[in-house]
Amino acid sequence: MTKAEVAEAIANLEAFISRLDTAVLIFAALVAIGVVGEAILGVWHWRLDGQMRDLRRAQDQLHETELAQFHLDSEEAKAQAAQAEQRAAEASLELAKLKAPRTLRPEQQNRIIAKLNPFGGTKFDIGLMPSDPEAEMLLTVVESMLSTARWEQIDWNGGTIIYTRTGKPVVGQTSLYGVVIQLRPEEVSQFWPAALALAPALHDEGIAAEAQPGLGIVNNNMDAIHILVGKKP
Repeated sequence: MTKAEVAEAIANLEAFISRLDTAVLIFAALVAIGVVGEAILGVWHWRLDGQMRDLRRAQDQLHETELAQFHLDSEEAKAQAAQAEQRAAEASLELAKLKAPRTLRPEQQNRIIAKLNPFGGTKFDIGLMPSDPEAEMLLTVVESMLSTARWEQIDWNGGTIIYTRTGKPVVGQTSLYGVVIQLRPEEVSQFWPAALALAPALHDEGIAAEAQPGLGIVNNNMDAIHILVGKKP
């Protein structure tokens, strides 16, 4: 190899090494950029992970809140349903009471009779709601109790007579609700205490009843309490 060829080879090699150094610098720079980028992206990733964890916790809390609210709503719905069922049962019971005929059990009758015994000998007549089997049944019970308490029933005298009964006093006609004990003004002083015993005694046992003093009724009996058995309220 000649001197010129050696010199040319050296020059070419130096040029290549120079280019290689440049490439090394470039790749080193790229590596540095990559490291910095990796660091930046790593920090960014870490922060995003933190935000994601916060969002996940918030999501879980919202889910738990929704579940709690759902259970609360379910319990409230159950409570409302129970209340509705109770109201329906109460309404059914009240309806049954309205439909049930007025009656008095033996022990109830005995309590009423005990309250009326002190007024034994009191005269009374009875008026009845016409064409009302329920009122007629109650009339029979009232007559029986008053008879046991030694009250004296007399014929209805005046107005419209409903019917006569073999071996029993005549009953008159009335048109009202409940049981009403009426007295003429001139009868109040004599019979008011007995009327005040009868009406509350019936009322205490669930039979709607009231005493009305000083009312003139179509009845010619002047010495008796007038008991009117009307339609069930």
